[in-house]
Amino acid sequence: MNGNKLASSLFILGMLIGAVSIGYIGDSIGRRKTFTLNVFTLAIVTTASAFSPDWITFCSLRFFSEIGASGHFLITFVWGVEAAGNKYRVTCGFIYQIVYAAGSACLGVVAYFVRDWRVLQLLISIPMFGFTAFYWILPESIRWLITKKHYPQVKQFLLREIGRNEIHVPDYVLASRRGETRRNLENSPFGNISTIELSSVRAGSDYSRYLEKAKVESLADIFRSNILMVRLMIISMAWIAGVMGYYGITYSAGNLVGNFYINYGLSMQVLKLVEIPAYLLGMIVVEKIGRRPMLTCGLLVSGLCCLIAGLLPVEWASAKRVFSLIAKLFAACVTATLYSYTSELFPTFGRSAMVGLCSTCGRIGGILAPIISDWVTFGKKTDVHASIPFLVFATINILVGLLCFLLPETKMISFPATIKEANEMKPAFLANVLQAKYRKVEHQERH
Repeated sequence: MNGNKLASSLFILGMLIGAVSIGYIGDSIGRRKTFTLNVFTLAIVTTASAFSPDWITFCSLRFFSEIGASGHFLITFVWGVEAAGNKYRVTCGFIYQIVYAAGSACLGVVAYFVRDWRVLQLLISIPMFGFTAFYWILPESIRWLITKKHYPQVKQFLLREIGRNEIHVPDYVLASRRGETRRNLENSPFGNISTIELSSVRAGSDYSRYLEKAKVESLADIFRSNILMVRLMIISMAWIAGVMGYYGITYSAGNLVGNFYINYGLSMQVLKLVEIPAYLLGMIVVEKIGRRPMLTCGLLVSGLCCLIAGLLPVEWASAKRVFSLIAKLFAACVTATLYSYTSELFPTFGRSAMVGLCSTCGRIGGILAPIISDWVTFGKKTDVHASIPFLVFATINILVGLLCFLLPETKMISFPATIKEANEMKPAFLANVLQAKYRKVEHQERH
């Protein structure tokens, strides 16, 4: 194995380990502690890599840096969407994707002017030490605190924010679970916080349900639930299909008939120019039609465009490029939707781990993408063989897109706090079928 392949292999391995391990740690000790420890370690490892004396040391540090990098995005995403209210969850998720795309573009510009890789590495790494200050600036995820029954910290945070924002709070908002007076509330570790949405304080919110229903549950409970296991398998396949399609179309673009540099350049550079507007459009569409329709339609449209690109005659090279770009744009919207959607499908105590596990499946799709692009063509560069990868990606996307109809819609639904709440989320069409069946049985009993 040559040096480049070794570095790439360690990079992928670190990415897979980081997505799963950092997510589990975040669910165990909290989002804020995990973020701080991870970003500090990441800053040390990436800074040290700039002083690598040999290739083996560089590859080893690259392995550990990718563990932290993949975990950094994951824990930051979960921490952010849990802090946002129900109304802004999707917006928050898409903004992460926009910032990620902008950061990738900025890195290319900086790398163009800074040709010394050691200096470039230091320019990227040293600013990360400043992010450790977030531990003293940002609060822990309130949803995680409530799930872990750290009620005194929740109450302390709410009282501090209420005073800081000069919000008038009715007495019932800070009423006790057991009928204590407001004076006794300060000494009670079980004060009932009826709402966490400080922008519109009201009784009977999702957090009052959390306090009543939440019990200490473990990650193993998710795997014991048949409903959640089916949901996990479907959403994992969606991750594989979405990421595979996104990267696979890029790799396959060079195999299209015509100029290689035009094909690959269009797929890489043109998409980067329109990716941010595509995310903005996707953010609006998801808010209007919901998560599941965006996911299913995105996979189906991406698959159909791949199918058309694969079946078009060789002479229609420009049309092939256009449909491949459209397919990749929809695949980009799918991957952006998956982060927000996955976080809404699973309970709080296992949210980071589940997003990490599913994103790991997506990484597997990314690994398989170039393999399919190269191996499915049987090593041949004929026009017929160049179309085969598109047909493979089309088949996978369409089948998984249809399967995603079995997932529940999460639009305007609070994050599930417990296994029970997560199990109660059912697909709309399934709920309608059950409701119709119940009404039929009820009607028969009456007559």
